[in-house]
Amino acid sequence: MSIDAKALLAKLSEDAWCSGPELAEHFGVSRAAVSKRVQALRDAAWPVVAESAHGYRLQAPVDLIDTQALQAACPDIAIDSHLHIHSTSDHLLARPFDGPCLCVAEHQTGGRGRRGRQWTTQPGTNLTLSLDWRFEQPQAPMTGLSPAVAVLLADALALPAIRIKWPNDLVVESRGGLRKLGGILIDAAGEPGGPTRVVVGVGINVHMQAAAIDQPWVALRELADTVSRTKVAIAVARALVDGLPMFEAGGFEAFRARYAARDALADRAITIQGAGSVAAGQASGLAADGGLRVRSAGVDQVVYAGDVSVRAA
Repeated sequence: MSIDAKALLAKLSEDAWCSGPELAEHFGVSRAAVSKRVQALRDAAWPVVAESAHGYRLQAPVDLIDTQALQAACPDIAIDSHLHIHSTSDHLLARPFDGPCLCVAEHQTGGRGRRGRQWTTQPGTNLTLSLDWRFEQPQAPMTGLSPAVAVLLADALALPAIRIKWPNDLVVESRGGLRKLGGILIDAAGEPGGPTRVVVGVGINVHMQAAAIDQPWVALRELADTVSRTKVAIAVARALVDGLPMFEAGGFEAFRARYAARDALADRAITIQGAGSVAAGQASGLAADGGLRVRSAGVDQVVYAGDVSVRAA
């Protein structure tokens, strides 16, 4: 018999040392099995410490996701939970669509951002999940899906400080600039005029303390007194499941006013990389299809791709 890794993490997260014999008795396994599983957790970057006179424990309690609570809150979709995974989105995309499914992981080692960027953080600290979904009706321009999802997430997190940076970032303005709280990555495939399968990938900084990220960031723990990864996962999942049918029915236009209330770029001078002829201008909100309206050289244009940054005053 082997030890369930998540159950062992929960035990080691308690405020007490656990000796090898105690763990072996608790889980009904040999001391060698305990040692092997602990080493596997340490190899996977979980901060398990060991002292010969005391036993094992985590450096600090870990906020594990309660998968049963998540499933109970989302009975209309399947939950696919993992302790470790390369990418929740890639995992879903590698198999045929078989109904709405939420893939959630305690630790994602190969998360993807826009333009191939990597998103790597410590295990058990952030929220990484992807929702496999299908729009049955022909879709409005998919350019509007990322900002629509951003609206759903920002409203679900229910913190006034959270803003949206086009096209797919949740940010907070502080320290004289925009700090990233979370990101969205959409993978879509379908035939023209037919159903469209989308995998909505979401990453939110919850308890993050350090990360290999090339931009300023912020975590939810800095914005709220108490934060539960389970509660955040439930809020995000329910927002997506309840909100995506609104996009199917009305496209981005159904979210446009709510987006404007959280627009981090509105009326600001911006620079844009990778947007063709539009290199700089003033952001003027979003078009009905989710494109970024930019006034450049006295001309209003709509941008559909590119990396946007706020120009220094």
